[in-house]
Amino acid sequence: MLEALGNIGDFVGGLAVIATLVYLALQVRQNSQLLRNAAQQSTTAASHVTHGLAAQSPENAAVFHRGLIDLDTLSPEEQTHFYLLIMNVFMQMDYAYQSHKAGALSGEQWETQWIGVKWYLTRPGVRAWWQRRGRTVVGLSSGLAHLIDDEVAKHPEVAV
Repeated sequence: MLEALGNIGDFVGGLAVIATLVYLALQVRQNSQLLRNAAQQSTTAASHVTHGLAAQSPENAAVFHRGLIDLDTLSPEEQTHFYLLIMNVFMQMDYAYQSHKAGALSGEQWETQWIGVKWYLTRPGVRAWWQRRGRTVVGLSSGLAHLIDDEVAKHPEVAV
C-alpha cells in the first residue's frame, strides 16, 4: 500500500515537473516576444528622435542638409554640429544592429534600418564624415563598422 502511494506520488511529481516546464517555456516565449516588441519600439523611437533633432530648428535643418551634401562647406562649428547630428543617426543604427544580432530585432526590421544606413552612405557629406570620424565613434560596434566599410567599398563613388 505504501509502495503504491509512493508510485502515485512519483507520478504526480513527474506531471508537476512537466507542467512547470511547459509553463516556463510559455513564459520564456512570451518574454522573448515582449523583448522583440520593445526593441522594435526603441529602434523606431530612436529614429524619430534622431530625425527630430535635425528638424528641431532651422539651424539644425540647414546644417544637416548642407552637411549631407558637402562637409567642407560647413564652418568648423557647423561641422561639429553635423558630426553630432549624424553620430546620433549611426548610434541609433548600431542599437538596431546589436538588437538584431541578439535576436531581439527581426531580419525584416533590421533590413529596414540597413536601408537607412545605405541611404546615408550615398550622401557625400556622410561618406566624408565616415572616412574622417565615423569609425572612431565611441561605442559603435565593430560589426556595424565592418558592414559599413564593406558597403562603402562596394560603392566607392557617390553622387552629389
